[in-house]
Amino acid sequence: MTRRRNPFPGVTRVTDRHGKVRWRFRRGAFSTYLSGPYASAEFRAAYEAAVEGSKTPAVREGSPFGTLGWLIEQYLRSPRYANLSAIRKDTLRRELDWLRREAGDLPYARFGVRHVEALMAKKAGPTAQNAVKKNLSMLFNFAIRAELTAHNPARAAERRKENPEGYHTWTEAEI
Repeated sequence: MTRRRNPFPGVTRVTDRHGKVRWRFRRGAFSTYLSGPYASAEFRAAYEAAVEGSKTPAVREGSPFGTLGWLIEQYLRSPRYANLSAIRKDTLRRELDWLRREAGDLPYARFGVRHVEALMAKKAGPTAQNAVKKNLSMLFNFAIRAELTAHNPARAAERRKENPEGYHTWTEAEI
């Protein structure tokens, strides 16, 4: 018995979790579901559109290779980021987005202590400045583990004192 050739190459039958039969077109990284019953006019039109759509190259969005923005994107795709709690992801994402806006187009391999401290100076307050240092140190440690760089310039940057006067002790009158 000979098997008939698929008249629609790249199309496979998929049963979804609700038991509904759907038709999926895949070619390379391109994938889409096709509308209409199999081999109908609507299905054929959707198939032709999918074939044409798979020929157009995917537009790569993101930062150029070797920039701090690219390093941030690599970290955000990593399991290390994926394993964080939802609230920590949200906070860290905002802080990394700020870093990407401020210095995302700079090459991370050429970062020095002065660059880290210059970024820290753009934030108001010692706590925010130390957070910039901490996030940069985390990114560079990630890059070292991934063998993308050999140094961490944030490690040598000077931490800001957060409370130089110390804590005020209440007097008897204040108590």
